[in-house]
Amino acid sequence: MTVVHIVSVGFKPEVSQDQITNTCHNFIALGQKCIHPSSNKPYIKSARGGKDNSPEGMQDPAHLQFVDSFKPLIKTLQINDFTPAEF
Repeated sequence: MTVVHIVSVGFKPEVSQDQITNTCHNFIALGQKCIHPSSNKPYIKSARGGKDNSPEGMQDPAHLQFVDSFKPLIKTLQINDFTPAEF
Protein backbone atom coordinates (compact mmCIF):
# COMPACT_ATOMS: atom_id res chain seq x y z
CA MET A 1 0.00 0.00 0.00
CA THR A 2 1.32 3.43 -0.92
CA VAL A 3 0.85 6.31 1.50
CA VAL A 4 1.49 9.91 0.52
CA HIS A 5 2.67 11.91 3.52
CA ILE A 6 2.65 15.71 3.14
CA VAL A 7 4.36 17.91 5.71
CA SER A 8 4.06 21.70 5.59
CA VAL A 9 6.32 23.64 7.93
CA GLY A 10 6.23 27.33 8.76
CA PHE A 11 9.46 28.47 10.40
CA LYS A 12 9.57 31.17 13.06
CA PRO A 13 10.68 34.59 11.75
CA GLU A 14 13.88 34.54 13.80
CA VAL A 15 15.12 31.28 12.23
CA SER A 16 18.05 31.92 9.91
CA GLN A 17 18.15 30.82 6.29
CA ASP A 18 21.06 28.50 7.13
CA GLN A 19 18.97 26.81 9.85
CA ILE A 20 16.05 26.43 7.46
CA THR A 21 18.22 24.95 4.73
CA ASN A 22 19.94 22.56 7.15
CA THR A 23 16.64 21.41 8.64
CA CYS A 24 15.09 20.85 5.22
CA HIS A 25 18.10 18.89 3.97
CA ASN A 26 17.92 16.72 7.12
CA PHE A 27 14.22 16.14 6.49
CA ILE A 28 14.85 15.05 2.90
CA ALA A 29 17.65 12.76 4.12
CA LEU A 30 15.10 10.78 6.14
CA GLY A 31 14.31 9.03 2.87
CA GLN A 32 17.54 7.06 3.20
CA LYS A 33 17.70 6.91 6.99
CA CYS A 34 14.25 5.49 7.80
CA ILE A 35 14.61 1.71 7.69
CA HIS A 36 11.64 -0.64 7.79
CA PRO A 37 11.95 -3.04 10.77
CA SER A 38 10.92 -6.12 8.77
CA SER A 39 12.72 -5.63 5.46
CA ASN A 40 15.68 -3.64 6.81
CA LYS A 41 15.38 -1.42 3.72
CA PRO A 42 14.49 2.25 3.33
CA TYR A 43 10.72 2.54 3.00
CA ILE A 44 10.39 6.16 1.91
CA LYS A 45 10.20 6.02 -1.89
CA SER A 46 10.39 9.75 -2.54
CA ALA A 47 11.11 12.86 -0.47
CA ARG A 48 11.01 16.34 -1.92
CA GLY A 49 10.58 19.81 -0.60
CA GLY A 50 11.13 23.48 -1.20
CA LYS A 51 10.08 26.97 -0.21
CA ASP A 52 6.46 27.79 -1.02
CA ASN A 53 6.28 29.93 -4.14
CA SER A 54 2.57 29.73 -4.94
CA PRO A 55 1.59 32.42 -7.43
CA GLU A 56 -1.86 32.84 -5.85
CA GLY A 57 -3.94 35.46 -7.59
CA MET A 58 -1.98 35.12 -10.83
CA GLN A 59 -3.75 32.06 -12.28
CA ASP A 60 -5.39 31.88 -15.67
CA PRO A 61 -9.21 32.18 -15.97
CA ALA A 62 -9.74 28.39 -16.24
CA HIS A 63 -7.94 27.82 -12.93
CA LEU A 64 -9.89 30.58 -11.20
CA GLN A 65 -13.20 29.23 -12.54
CA PHE A 66 -12.34 25.75 -11.26
CA VAL A 67 -11.56 27.06 -7.76
CA ASP A 68 -14.77 29.11 -7.72
CA SER A 69 -16.77 25.99 -8.63
CA PHE A 70 -15.94 24.22 -5.36
CA LYS A 71 -15.34 27.13 -2.94
CA PRO A 72 -18.84 26.80 -1.42
CA LEU A 73 -18.11 23.16 -0.56
CA ILE A 74 -14.87 23.51 1.38
CA LYS A 75 -13.95 24.64 4.85
CA THR A 76 -10.18 24.92 4.38
CA LEU A 77 -7.78 24.89 1.46
CA GLN A 78 -4.01 24.71 1.47
CA ILE A 79 -2.03 25.12 -1.72
CA ASN A 80 1.72 24.58 -1.85
CA ASP A 81 3.76 25.07 -4.98
CA PHE A 82 7.50 24.72 -4.72
CA THR A 83 10.67 24.31 -6.68
CA PRO A 84 12.37 21.15 -5.34
CA ALA A 85 15.45 21.74 -3.19
CA GLU A 86 15.08 25.54 -3.07
CA PHE A 87 14.71 26.31 0.63
